[in-house]
Amino acid sequence: MDSGGTAGVGPCHSREREPVGVPRRAVLTGVVASLGLLAGCGVRLDLPQPPPPVPTREKVADEDLLVGFVRDVRVLVAQAQALPAAEAAHAAVRDAVRVLREQDVVLTGRLTNAGVPTAVINTAPVSGATASTTAAPDAATGPGRLGAVLAELPTGRWESLAGSHTDTRLILLSATSARLAAAVRLGAAVAPQGQSPQAVHAALLERTAPLVYGFEVVAAQSTGAARTAALTTLDALHALLDDVGPGLPGRALPGGWQLPYAVTTPQAAARLARDLLRRAIGATPQLVALARSATGLEDVAAWSARVQALGPAHGIPLTAFPGTSGGPRS
Repeated sequence: MDSGGTAGVGPCHSREREPVGVPRRAVLTGVVASLGLLAGCGVRLDLPQPPPPVPTREKVADEDLLVGFVRDVRVLVAQAQALPAAEAAHAAVRDAVRVLREQDVVLTGRLTNAGVPTAVINTAPVSGATASTTAAPDAATGPGRLGAVLAELPTGRWESLAGSHTDTRLILLSATSARLAAAVRLGAAVAPQGQSPQAVHAALLERTAPLVYGFEVVAAQSTGAARTAALTTLDALHALLDDVGPGLPGRALPGGWQLPYAVTTPQAAARLARDLLRRAIGATPQLVALARSATGLEDVAAWSARVQALGPAHGIPLTAFPGTSGGPRS
């Protein structure tokens, strides 16, 4: 064995030197080959480091409830768009779609502004308290089919609202009442269940009776089509009073009200009709503050829906969030 050799030294420890006079290209080729040998020997080269783990996003308050509500609204819009053209052209159907679309825009904006990714909103599954029915009851025909769907709220809607934060409860109850108002205008039956706490029941009665009295004056001072509209509204308010104040003898009204101004002309009567309805629709925040239970919220929403549904006949269109910043202005 040649004592000047490299016996016992593996390729990763080779100390052979570059021969003198070797061309530069050959040297570069040898360097590349050496790098391959080093990698094969387990020597770590300067490779890119793995990306750091993505931090887990914390959900915003009531995120699941709000996202589910948006998803539910989008399902309803899709169902409305699937109606035959003649039904979709109905004024009350168009109003319902307009309200639902505005709710989608506002609530989606609320979520994205809070940092909820759009992908989370768009891919949310329909489940439990956020899933609407997919078909109207068989008895419903024409535009009433959409009304029946709108009136059939997702299971657990009131319980979920009762357990939400105060601001979420207000905005979602307001939106739900608008949905129910659209259902009423399409012929669906929506009525308070009469199982709310006494404070809520008393508040609803206290706000309904003046409406009845006020529209008796409106009807008396109106003429022509305005009188017909006032009498139709008065009938609806009497029915609502029966629902919130059962047992009143002969529809007797508690007294003690004064009109906010003299009403002796048809113009003043039209003004009073609008003012009465706007004030009642705008009472949502006060009523929601009283109704913290599921049954109380249900009765407040049904009452508000019935009042809202009377608005269009008196120049007050349905709004997406009645009683809140998006509601009717006085």
